[in-house]
Amino acid sequence: RSSADGKKPGLPVPVFGGIHGDLPLVATAGAVMAELIVEHGISCVLDVSDFPSKADQVRFLTDFGTALFQASRRAPAPLHLFLEEADEFLPQQVTGDMAKCVGTWTRIVKLGRSFGLGATLITQRSASVNKGALTQVDTLIAMRTSAPTDRKVVADWVQGQAEGAALVAGLPELVAGEALVWSPYYLRFQGRVQFDRPKTFDSGATPVAGQARPVPVLADIDLGAIAAAVASFTEEQRANDPKVPKAR
Repeated sequence: RSSADGKKPGLPVPVFGGIHGDLPLVATAGAVMAELIVEHGISCVLDVSDFPSKADQVRFLTDFGTALFQASRRAPAPLHLFLEEADEFLPQQVTGDMAKCVGTWTRIVKLGRSFGLGATLITQRSASVNKGALTQVDTLIAMRTSAPTDRKVVADWVQGQAEGAALVAGLPELVAGEALVWSPYYLRFQGRVQFDRPKTFDSGATPVAGQARPVPVLADIDLGAIAAAVASFTEEQRANDPKVPKAR
């Protein structure tokens, strides 16, 4: 929402939920948010980190993923998902209620492209991401990685490529912002890349002792219209829910 130095507006992207949220997000709103995003083509951030429990996170992500997949099947259109901390809802070890969540998101990664759904899985622990989803990835961007188990996952991904093995060996030596990019199909490129600094405000940067964080100037967003759209979808969902009249 703000420029890198916080002095100018950034991108008009609303944030739902979390400590930086423009609008609240509740665990029962997964399907509503999916319909809203597809219907109105909204680019947004959905932050589930502030939910009271892991069960609430899993409920939201499962409902959201299921509704998003169905809505995209009805009206295919380009939509890209960035799944931060992907190992949280696509874990390698699947137990209990996580099975449905993992199944939902694995299906999106495997089949979503047929309906315009693309996905980028972002994680600090490659070894912890479910291999059923990871094997469907076509492009790898690996930044500095020290843990042997995580380096092994990257090595397995580029298995059989001599130049890939040499690049993986250098993962612990990468500097900040540098990455190994391995994309033989889409980009037809394998090698090291130094990425530019972000052009928007880094609200997740590590605080520095004695240094105050600036209050950023935010891009204008018509939050009233978005809130009204959320309320409209919520009311419509309640009206179509057979449990409501039954309960009444």
